[in-house]
Amino acid sequence: MVPEHFIKDEAFASNIVRKYLNSKKKDGWRYEEEYELKSGWARLDYLVKAPYKEGHVFFGIECKKGLHSYTSWKDLAKYFEQMVAYQNRPDVDYPIFLGPVVEDKKATPSYYEGTAQYLTNMQAFDRLAGRLNVGVLYMSYKNETQDWRSKFMLRDGSYYDDQYGFHERRMKISVTHNSHIKRVPQKIYMSKGRSD
Repeated sequence: MVPEHFIKDEAFASNIVRKYLNSKKKDGWRYEEEYELKSGWARLDYLVKAPYKEGHVFFGIECKKGLHSYTSWKDLAKYFEQMVAYQNRPDVDYPIFLGPVVEDKKATPSYYEGTAQYLTNMQAFDRLAGRLNVGVLYMSYKNETQDWRSKFMLRDGSYYDDQYGFHERRMKISVTHNSHIKRVPQKIYMSKGRSD
């Protein structure tokens, strides 16, 4: 197990995510590392394609070093600006997750810590950033099976977890029209590739 404070650089953080994504290939997941957005100038650390219903969905992962429950608001604000810039691109119609938040306590990620009155910085980030399709990737290492486990949180709920898979009520994207924000179902792609 690697406590979050030992994740000193983004390359190490990315390696943890890559190991997890490789383990999901048996479930039909595929990913592209350093994915360049079609609209140019920006790259996501990972663009993931995963089976969902009769097709598949996409989501992004952006890796940062040393994330934990009380990552500073200054750092979270910086990451949020970067990820919202991605969300404003015309070719991004999927959520992007900030991660990994690696927990050193148990096999189940401890996103349940805190209460409604006393949220951790990361929980507050998830609740606010989720309104713009930015979530949080929690990860932990399970010693019994020697593998990584994850939970993708979006708007204070599970988008995906290893036990239950994708959660339909979270498979929605916030879209803005003038001053109104509404949530629409995330696009399910039926073909082998993306058809924009």
